[in-house]
Amino acid sequence: WYNPDITSSQSSWVPVGDFWNNLAIRCLAYDPQDPQTFFVGSGEAETALQTYRESSGVGFGIGRSDDGGETWYHIDGTEQFVYVTDIVVRIENSVSVIYAGVASGLYKGSQQQSQPSDGLFRSADGGSTWQQVLPLIAGSTVPYCVSDIALGADNRLYAGTRPNLDGEGGAVILWSDNGTTWNVVDQFRDEILATPSANIPGRVVLGTSPASADVVYALIASGYVNSGNGFNYFNCNHILRSADKGVTWVKKNLPTNLTSGTNFATIAWHALDIGVDTNNPDWLYIGGLDAHKSFNGGITWLRVSDWSKM
Repeated sequence: WYNPDITSSQSSWVPVGDFWNNLAIRCLAYDPQDPQTFFVGSGEAETALQTYRESSGVGFGIGRSDDGGETWYHIDGTEQFVYVTDIVVRIENSVSVIYAGVASGLYKGSQQQSQPSDGLFRSADGGSTWQQVLPLIAGSTVPYCVSDIALGADNRLYAGTRPNLDGEGGAVILWSDNGTTWNVVDQFRDEILATPSANIPGRVVLGTSPASADVVYALIASGYVNSGNGFNYFNCNHILRSADKGVTWVKKNLPTNLTSGTNFATIAWHALDIGVDTNNPDWLYIGGLDAHKSFNGGITWLRVSDWSKM
């Protein structure tokens, strides 16, 4: 869909692809050097796991538009990216380089494995060829599975991970300045694994500050096995802030002014997001079941929605 003027309440949304064979659109990105070029990633990996309801749809890979979203075509070679969790276009030496987070998951009880693997796939030729650039999970033979990608104000590239089909590699943050060599922050994964309860490392959601290259935020989900039905459930028990571009991280407070339950994101495998203010790196919003905002970098939180009344 597109809206020609989102500032006007009279401006309507126009469908451009509501008769595609697959409508499981997960992410959307455009080329900063050519705003008419758009990319869509498909498949909803967030609910592609065994839980109390049926898992959601697999995707078709990546689609591209060269006319501002009016018409679209499929990028050949991406059809086996069954879940594309995020896409960013990063300018590298005047070249628009595409990065796509690729994951695997469950659909109707069957495993759906992306090929050639999970990971972060890079294309410097508009999508004609792709290279997986993340390191292998420690002690494993497969790369990390990506949940989120973010660009810092200085073009530093960040990636957050999620568990793969074998339950490996979740709750890790990686960053890179060249897109091919990576620094791995896995201390919070290790902390989650050592926790008596909620000891299943979950997915990472990232937020960078447009106003400060130094400031980055991360939400990390951690899970537990529900004794009643045997399914894994995830809360968000880590809100992190980095003031040195992802090198070190400090835990921030969790919101306590909740509508119900004991965590602001009690379905963090599905409902979890973050956004940082354009002008102030200490102003941010986080979303779980409800949205909360902070004006002091996550020290205190104000709830700004009530899901139970929606």
